[in-house]
Amino acid sequence: MESDKLIFAIGNPLLDIASQPYGSGIEGFTHEAGQELMEKYSLVKALACLAEDKHKELFDQLWADEKGDRTPGGAAMNAIRCANFMLKEKDNSCLYFGSIADDERGQVLKNSLDAEKIDYNFSITDETYTGACAVVIVDNERSLCADLAACLKYKTSHLEENLDLIKQYKIIYTTGFFITSNAEALQKVAETAHENNILFSFNLSATFLISGCKDTYLAILPYVDLVFGNEDEIDVFGETHEVGSKDRKEIAAYIAKMDKKNTARERKVIITQGPDDTIVAVHNFETNETTVTCHPVPALAKEDIVDTNSAGDSFTGGYLAALAQGHSEETCLEAARYCAKYILKTPGCQFLRENEFQYPALE
Repeated sequence: MESDKLIFAIGNPLLDIASQPYGSGIEGFTHEAGQELMEKYSLVKALACLAEDKHKELFDQLWADEKGDRTPGGAAMNAIRCANFMLKEKDNSCLYFGSIADDERGQVLKNSLDAEKIDYNFSITDETYTGACAVVIVDNERSLCADLAACLKYKTSHLEENLDLIKQYKIIYTTGFFITSNAEALQKVAETAHENNILFSFNLSATFLISGCKDTYLAILPYVDLVFGNEDEIDVFGETHEVGSKDRKEIAAYIAKMDKKNTARERKVIITQGPDDTIVAVHNFETNETTVTCHPVPALAKEDIVDTNSAGDSFTGGYLAALAQGHSEETCLEAARYCAKYILKTPGCQFLRENEFQYPALE
């Protein structure tokens, strides 16, 4: 089957090491025990942090529990795997870059991508081990703690040597998390997208990055055509950049109207709010018109939610998959919601059931 080059992503490849869900009725995994674990390691519900020395014991504890899930992770990898899942039979239409070590964790990641027929080109380091992310699930909500390790060793030279590869793709996607690994490479990715008229999509990623890396975000955003974020991230963005409003629709519109290199292409900002409406702000730079719309999210019973790990990434992946195939905004959002719902009903970012999403015929 013919393989189109559709989506390229670069990010921090991690092995997710997840706890069994606290508060789910499993013996020893009570709500109270989960709360104690969260407090012990200063984890915040639904948010991410970077690992410190105090978190080593947490990783050891999760790794020792063989009943916990161990799956490929990292925001960009989750998104590209979900996009690939939603692309169905378009094998090897996605490409992923990142940095890993030549170790067991790294091999698990490569084996998973091979099995899912996703192309990859890793920068390999011998200075440390492949990164991991501790995922603690309490009452179906996930909290993340990332030990980036090898991710931090991504070489700009690896990107420069492989620019001809990524220029073949219709969409380039990355996340704010990659700022912590190699901001220079991230800037080069943005410039490459702009110079080759490739749609550049960027995820705001995490509140601590938005507030702590303000200047880096300001350097990247002029290149960005499509922005993804969630309610926490948009709130912090509004505060950090002194937007002057706490209305998320107004903050999304503010981002959409920020300076942009390629004014021939509109900027779209998509903000998820869990079960609440998804906000979509679009600014047309040629007409100077901005539109903001809200899109309802179909209800999902709480008892059907296994955990929220990768829910945002799956939404992004579903959207990008439909967009890469040329579908309408309505279909892109439908694909995004389907993929997010699928992952919410699955432990971690895994594809354990058939993909039953039906794309409409392209006009």
